[in-house]
Amino acid sequence: MSVAPGARDARIIFQRRRTDFTDAAPTDSYGEEIEEYRDHFTEYASALFGGGSEQREAAQSGGTQSATFEVLSRRRTREVTLKDFRIKDTDGQYWNIVGKQPLGREGIRFTAVRAVA
Repeated sequence: MSVAPGARDARIIFQRRRTDFTDAAPTDSYGEEIEEYRDHFTEYASALFGGGSEQREAAQSGGTQSATFEVLSRRRTREVTLKDFRIKDTDGQYWNIVGKQPLGREGIRFTAVRAVA
């Protein structure tokens, strides 16, 4: 299955969790370690967000919203891991990657969720 060029119209940023601290990792006022992410690379993706009823449900219950991002398979996109990366969309929303699936040899599908307040 191929990711059509015209469908990749959403610019997304893959952010990598920072692990290169020279000192101790930063902590909050409770002493808990704070996760820091930095922009790692940008890709164009086909973005499919949860349906309208799912979005309304998540907003009412304070739940999660899901999205699927399909990108070309390149070395850098193949190296993305669920543990160390997240996605930032053009609206500034952060998406935690929960699934990664190859789409033949041409593409990769990332499934991600974000908390809805």
